[in-house]
Amino acid sequence: MDYILFDDFKNMDIYEDFKKKNPLLGMIKVQVTTASSSLPLEDVSIEIYKDIGEYDVLFFQGKTNSSGIIDSILLPAPGKVPIGSLEIPEYAVYTMNVFKEGFDSLKKYSFAVYGGVEVLQNIVMNADVNIEKN
Repeated sequence: MDYILFDDFKNMDIYEDFKKKNPLLGMIKVQVTTASSSLPLEDVSIEIYKDIGEYDVLFFQGKTNSSGIIDSILLPAPGKVPIGSLEIPEYAVYTMNVFKEGFDSLKKYSFAVYGGVEVLQNIVMNADVNIEKN
């Protein structure tokens, strides 16, 4: 996939409109496991991007640690979640690609980010079992 890096996107004309619509930061924590969620999965590649206009803007790229976690990924988001309100809060939608050699093929997730809130994204990957019969 061809991405535009977030730092390059900041220099484009459409960035100011995006920034006005998403003035706050939300946070995401990614936790990847295997074996029915019982074992953490290290070195899983994570890419987080957002479709903005005609561009796929890459906001984050990294790998999980030995605990299967990437923590405190900051992403632009709209207004804060009103405490005690029954209103559905504003949110920004991002897409995450997840990949590790020897496991499920590329996984793709869409998730919401809320201003001032940390969201936990749990991902379970299964070993790519390719059994040949003789």
